[in-house]
Amino acid sequence: MTRELEEKQRKKEISRASKFRALNQELENLTNRAAMVERELEKCANIMAELESYGSVTEHSLSKMTLLLHDHEREKELTESESARLEDLKNRQAALQASLDPDEIFQKRMNTVDEALESYKLLKERQKNQHQRYGRNSAPANSGWITAIFFLTGCMVLLLASQYIKNPSPLLLGSGISIIAIFGILLSYFNIRKSRGRLTMKTDADLLNRALSEAGFDTMNDYIRYRESQLKTRDQLESIHREIDESKARLHSLKTKCDTYERELDDILAHDTALDGQKDRAFLAESLKRGAGRLKEAKEREQILISQKASMAEKFEMVLREAGTLANHIFPEYHDFKVFLGSLPQTDGLISEDSASELQLGEELETTTKRIEQAKLEIAALNTRLEQAPTEGELTEIAEETALLQDKREKLEMMGGSLNLAKEILTETAQNLQRDYVPALNDQMSTLMSELTSGRYKVLRTNDKLQINLEAPETDELISVSRLSGGTIDQVYLCMRLAAVLLLEKGRERLPLFLDEPFLQYDETRMLQAFKLLKKISGDRQVFFFTCRTREFEMAQSVFNENMTLIDL
Repeated sequence: MTRELEEKQRKKEISRASKFRALNQELENLTNRAAMVERELEKCANIMAELESYGSVTEHSLSKMTLLLHDHEREKELTESESARLEDLKNRQAALQASLDPDEIFQKRMNTVDEALESYKLLKERQKNQHQRYGRNSAPANSGWITAIFFLTGCMVLLLASQYIKNPSPLLLGSGISIIAIFGILLSYFNIRKSRGRLTMKTDADLLNRALSEAGFDTMNDYIRYRESQLKTRDQLESIHREIDESKARLHSLKTKCDTYERELDDILAHDTALDGQKDRAFLAESLKRGAGRLKEAKEREQILISQKASMAEKFEMVLREAGTLANHIFPEYHDFKVFLGSLPQTDGLISEDSASELQLGEELETTTKRIEQAKLEIAALNTRLEQAPTEGELTEIAEETALLQDKREKLEMMGGSLNLAKEILTETAQNLQRDYVPALNDQMSTLMSELTSGRYKVLRTNDKLQINLEAPETDELISVSRLSGGTIDQVYLCMRLAAVLLLEKGRERLPLFLDEPFLQYDETRMLQAFKLLKKISGDRQVFFFTCRTREFEMAQSVFNENMTLIDL
């Protein structure tokens, strides 16, 4: 009985020592893990020290940088387009300039013909005035005078002839000859006057034709076509001059905007001192995002490691206290426990081996028995399958079907590889888009939420999983939107929808808004602020608001006044 008691006591001591060694092993594991965490913390500290220059880079500056890059690229494209247009205008200007006569030659040719035309017009005008002065019947009057002179002269000649026959006298003969001479003089005067007018008209027409010929024109039509062509081309040239001036002004404005964007970008990109020689702003912006992202990841990793270190320290203390409780002794330090562990008797080796051998034989026997039973079952199953084995023809069909299925499997595996690659690319693209636009979305949501709550809530943030957090004004801490009231939650999601729409349409066509009963959980104050916000953004877009509640219609009518159309369905 004494031997059995001693054996039990020995086994108890062995079991107790085994527990102490297990606790010691756990403490060693915790110590090793704590050392690994310390090394990780040191790496994080080195990374943060290396990326210290990115510490002042905020989400707002990253968002602003993204928008500036977008606007700069757009203005750059517009500048290139305007430069190409200006070059085209200059080419058209040169082509028109080449088709024109120099101003001196053009003015000389025009003046030559214009002076001849002016002389011709003056003569026509003078003749017209004479015609009006002497009346329309001046020519018939002259003819009447000539007829009357002929008649009187004839009568006098006949009278003198009859008298001369009766009484020949030199006086009568001289009188007749004088009358005939006077008549001839008058007739010559009228003929000379008429022929002189015809000669003047003919001379001016010849001068006009000679002027046209000297100016290089065959006919008046050639002169008119030349003049209209030259004047039309000069008008076009003047129009192109104005367009060139306007294009230069636009180009100057675009370049000024580009310079402004570049200066603002350079101010932001100055944080990335590792790439001082780099001139590509897009590359610098991507580098700045990566640097800020790495710094953020390092800080988050540091917080996780610190938490893990605290947790392991707490667990270390718990294990050490458990060892003290088991030993009925307090171990202030791990070293004290190591000393206590060394004082335990080293008699457990052989007995542990015997116990282990006995346990091992039992486990091996049980395992072998299970394996024999399993082998018997497999043999029976194989015999059953052998009895039901297919014929040679069936085997051939199965082989052919197997080959077809193998080909199909290879095609599906190839397609699966392509789909996995596409999935990876889409995932990476989605992450890049999320990284670029989440800061902008946060800023836009914060602005809208501040307006919607009259400045009570000013900061909204979304994390990598697009979970929304809101900064409480009482504590300045970010809290999950799920902890807010129903009305505030609806306000947050309304701001998220509006911010997403504003970012999607930036620089593009305005999108209409369709809102179906969005204010179910709003009180009167929230509803009034919401309608004021909708009125502000409805200035350049359509807003379709669906409701079945009279109070919302009356509230909207009080805000929008005449700028609202009611459609009763």
